[in-house]
Amino acid sequence: MNMRYVPAVVTALSVSVVPAPQVRADSGWAFLGGIIAGSVVAHNAATLAARQEMYDREATASYVRQQRALMDPPPATAVMPDPAVSSRDADVQAALSFFGYAVGRVDGVLGRQSRAAIAQFQQDMGWTATGTLGVQEEAFLIDAHQRGEAALTVPPYNEIVASQGRKGLLEAFRREELGQPVGGGQGGLIAEILPAGDASQPVHVLASTEPGKGSMAAFCKVTAQRTEANGGTVQPGPEIDMPQAMGEQFCWARRFAIGDTALVESSIPPLSPEQLAADCGSVTGIMAPFVAQLERETPRRIIAQIKSAQKESGERREMVSLAARLCLGTAYRIEDPDMALGAALLVTAMGQIGYGEMVSHHLRQGFGTAPAGSLAIEPWMDLALQSPEGTEALGQNLLRLGVLRQSLES
Repeated sequence: MNMRYVPAVVTALSVSVVPAPQVRADSGWAFLGGIIAGSVVAHNAATLAARQEMYDREATASYVRQQRALMDPPPATAVMPDPAVSSRDADVQAALSFFGYAVGRVDGVLGRQSRAAIAQFQQDMGWTATGTLGVQEEAFLIDAHQRGEAALTVPPYNEIVASQGRKGLLEAFRREELGQPVGGGQGGLIAEILPAGDASQPVHVLASTEPGKGSMAAFCKVTAQRTEANGGTVQPGPEIDMPQAMGEQFCWARRFAIGDTALVESSIPPLSPEQLAADCGSVTGIMAPFVAQLERETPRRIIAQIKSAQKESGERREMVSLAARLCLGTAYRIEDPDMALGAALLVTAMGQIGYGEMVSHHLRQGFGTAPAGSLAIEPWMDLALQSPEGTEALGQNLLRLGVLRQSLES
């Protein structure tokens, strides 16, 4: 086996479970096991597991800090610094410094130099340069820092860093969020649908950004603007805007999956974005027969069929799961909803049931499939909520889980 660039030639596969769909022998299962097994030696796999645990903790802490910032009222007369605010501001300073903005000392105090760095960052990202970060601006910066740490050695990000420095990496993440090619230039629908200026003004959404009818990045950008206009993310409560709440949760999980893919990429030999996108295309073909059953079969039956197909393929379950995670974030980066839904379904079937949340989101929003009814959506969300501690996937935490649980009660 070529130990540097896999996938391998496809292993013959047939499925005998009834009524499991027949899967062609050339459908690409060997890629799913080979891309990881042929690239990561045992000690790298252990390192990846440790880094994944750290990444999960950091992402969860970032989300909790954002929510606390929204819920905590401003102090009337602050005599002592709030440790949570100091920690959050230190994270902002560290992130700005990572991307080349001069903040001075990282001490959790946003003084004149830090405010000037924030204003420059806002200007570079196309936002109004106020020197004070909005909730979504801060979330983007902190998440970009977490992604950046993992992406420094991963194509094409390493090439961007080599030619443009880390600020170029930040700008690449911003282009991804806007649905534009990482290499620059216009792409996606953002330029046509998103007005510049005050996020508190009403957002006029064209049909192309409605669920299931366009760019997932565009949908998430519109969702983020509504979040900003609302003064923060939707919290659990007696009456909540469920469409907005679930849009926010989809977009948070999507962003987490992109960062998770960068983490996996950092532990395997480099693959070009074109090669990775082409190879991950096998996920779409493999999962298509199972995706077709999402509206008429239970999660238990679909998962049983996928597990049977994986066993017949001879590929190790943990390797298939890791490769599917690699392809999930890749799909979101290249705006391929079919691949994203297939990868999320495959990771879920391989045992990380927290990813059932993403299957549910895709069914709700209509990305990669026609928008489904509650009878199809809710069982996948219910499965995700059975995940131990709710933290094994997609940055799930108590606040997010509260919103997700409420979606089953509405």
